[in-house]
Amino acid sequence: VEKDVSGLIDRLVQDQVKELLPEHVKPELIEELERHKRELADVERDLHNSESRRINAQIRTSGLGDQLAVVLRHDGTKSPHFPKDLQSLLGMDDRTVKALMHEYRLVNASESRERNVNCLMQHFGISYQLVRSPVVSPRARIHHQS
Repeated sequence: VEKDVSGLIDRLVQDQVKELLPEHVKPELIEELERHKRELADVERDLHNSESRRINAQIRTSGLGDQLAVVLRHDGTKSPHFPKDLQSLLGMDDRTVKALMHEYRLVNASESRERNVNCLMQHFGISYQLVRSPVVSPRARIHHQS
């Protein structure tokens, strides 16, 4: 009961502040505050993604099942298609790969699934690339990118 009352009071105070604040603060300041909040959210997302890419760069071919650190989309959310590990990314079908590229605003989608997977791996900070070697095998193989 105490928790419910406390939550109700919090909501009422929030509503009152939201209603009365514009009367006491210039609209320009409120707009500036909102702009700064958006900028801060962008910086936090970029910092998170930078750290995720650093972690993902440490994954080795012996760790195809190691969990990928999540790289957030431009809106700050995780894609429902984000692969749990490198093996999942390598196993994605072409349609899912292209959908993931679209979600991350990677506009250079190719007709080649391998190129698209390489683009995603680079965006996620994974330091490997798929290379097709038709002489040895018609299947793509993964190589470390220097």
